[in-house]
Amino acid sequence: MPPIDLKVPYQEKDDAKRLGARWDAARKTWYLPDGSNTEPFAKWLTSQSDIDIRCSSYFVAQSTRKCWRCDQSTQVFGFLLPRGHEVWLDSDDFVGCEQQTSAAVVYYTTYLPSPMQAQMRSLADQYRNDFSRTTQTYYWMNHCDHCGMKQGDFELFEEFDTPFCPADVRDACRILLHPVHEPFEASATSIAYEPGFFERMRVLPSR
Repeated sequence: MPPIDLKVPYQEKDDAKRLGARWDAARKTWYLPDGSNTEPFAKWLTSQSDIDIRCSSYFVAQSTRKCWRCDQSTQVFGFLLPRGHEVWLDSDDFVGCEQQTSAAVVYYTTYLPSPMQAQMRSLADQYRNDFSRTTQTYYWMNHCDHCGMKQGDFELFEEFDTPFCPADVRDACRILLHPVHEPFEASATSIAYEPGFFERMRVLPSR
């Protein structure tokens, strides 16, 4: 059984350490060693029940931005789902999975199963689970290739004219797509692309 990652707020790190959690300095996350009893760590665990977005295949999307701290160009990555992916909805009108008619980019990913983590690490060793002071939550995020600073999702995916949300449809060709022919599932937010954007992105050959 592989180590289990924990979402431990900074102010609770001493409690987690006292119970037996360990700190992975390379990935900047707390985890449980193989064979640990998970019961004392229940409040810091994520689980499969958190999954609210699925797809039979997906893309790892790649772009660039200037780091807000060191001002150097750094690679940034995200998950992109083709149309037909399913999103769990819970509203007054509908509860259940709804198939989406547009491609979408995924962000604020709070739960990511091991296979998706491995796929991302094979391309982006600076993509890892970290704490955001802005959202006061842990989520999977990019870090600068040069200075290691966190590159928050807000200015990558949500804002207009950002690396994964170009102002002009013609700029969508700057986004590179690495196809992954495996199922995708996560707990995350997604935002649909306008018609024409996905079709202009550059799909790379399968590895």
